[in-house]
Amino acid sequence: MPLAYTSLDHGNMHTMESMFLSYLRRDWPRAFIDEYFGWQFLDGDDCETVMALDEDRCVAMIHSSIRPYAIDGTPTRVRETDFWISEPEYRPFASFRVLQTLMAKPEPICAVTANDYVTSIFHRLKWQQLPDIQQMVLPVRASLLVKALANRLEKSVGELPRLAALPFRVPIRRPKRIPAPSSSASVREIMAADEIPHIVPPADEYAVVQLATPQDYDWFAAAPAPFGDFVWLAFSIGGKPVAYTISRIYPEGPCFGAKILHVQSAAKGPEIYGWVLSETSAHLAKRGADWIDARFSCPLLVEALDRVGYMTGRTDIAFWWPGAEKMPKGQYLISVLFRGEGLAPYPV
Repeated sequence: MPLAYTSLDHGNMHTMESMFLSYLRRDWPRAFIDEYFGWQFLDGDDCETVMALDEDRCVAMIHSSIRPYAIDGTPTRVRETDFWISEPEYRPFASFRVLQTLMAKPEPICAVTANDYVTSIFHRLKWQQLPDIQQMVLPVRASLLVKALANRLEKSVGELPRLAALPFRVPIRRPKRIPAPSSSASVREIMAADEIPHIVPPADEYAVVQLATPQDYDWFAAAPAPFGDFVWLAFSIGGKPVAYTISRIYPEGPCFGAKILHVQSAAKGPEIYGWVLSETSAHLAKRGADWIDARFSCPLLVEALDRVGYMTGRTDIAFWWPGAEKMPKGQYLISVLFRGEGLAPYPV
């Protein structure tokens, strides 16, 4: 029988389980599978998962969600992809087909990858490659060595006993504190979606910027408990909001990792970026993070992370499909606000 192409819903969600959990190399309990799948793939009006079905079995899928971007200062709906998976025997036809289903939609699409095979497909389909995105990591405590050893052994840190990291939970590098731009500067934690300040990065500095929304706050707040805590910090000068950050701190076996998912700032520059990233990193370290990672396409943000003490990690590649819009030209500001990327590593 030919493959059937359809969208994920509650009625066919079971068809995707085997392939998806095999991809993550996870064997979750039934209750957690139901909770996670509903939250990740079906919560929210702007999510869609296209699947290729061989009878009652999903053999290829691509998940996407739509968020607002500012493109040349104009609010624009952009589709972001995260999970793009297929069974090996159905490549490349089925995996091409689910991707092309998204490409036929009017919205521009942004995708980030470190996979050579995926990169080759985007090039073949004439996607536009954007400047590289630099990942950075701050080793706050020596327990990062436990994670590095687990990776070397091709094991998950989450599988290790809690006692394994205790001897290594000693500080090795504290975030360097960058002075605030003004004596009137202040930092507070955002505790509700309606507390998020309205901040849009300067259009004359960035051609394309991801924008966080109150819906992001509510979605992260509804995450299953094993994904950890999502922390929003607001930065003000003279009582006026100038920036906010979104971060995640999560347990990973005997360790605690953290990610800076996003920076949204009304000003661009080393002074403001250094202060914002320094304070965010210090907050995460105080909350118990053994390491903190971040990834931005803007060289000034990467430079600010370097000043705080972060080390250079891998490089990811971003691609853009313009859809019915023109291809933007200029500086892109892309972070880890993508739904799937910010949630890795996944609970064991």
